[in-house]
Amino acid sequence: MRMSEAIVVTREQTLQGLRQRLVDRRLVADEEFRDTFRQALNLLELSDQDVADGLLVSRPTVNRWRSGKNLPHHALRKPILRWCEKLVVQKLRTIRQSAA
Repeated sequence: MRMSEAIVVTREQTLQGLRQRLVDRRLVADEEFRDTFRQALNLLELSDQDVADGLLVSRPTVNRWRSGKNLPHHALRKPILRWCEKLVVQKLRTIRQSAA
């Protein structure tokens, strides 16, 4: 396996693991939500503005969520995680298509 193939496989596995956590959606504890949210934004390479536009919130709000200063209300966490999961699925589809 070439190095670039190994990187793609590792990235795909990491995204699959993240997807499982997002599908589970039982991340109600603040720390679990914050860590998963951060991981999703990092793996998806999303800026605060990208997330703000996608979730219809302000960029400073996303920044506070990412930093852990404030977190979204518990009722909003599942829809946010669902949105992240959709993006992970799209990213996985793109990776698979480019590898084919």
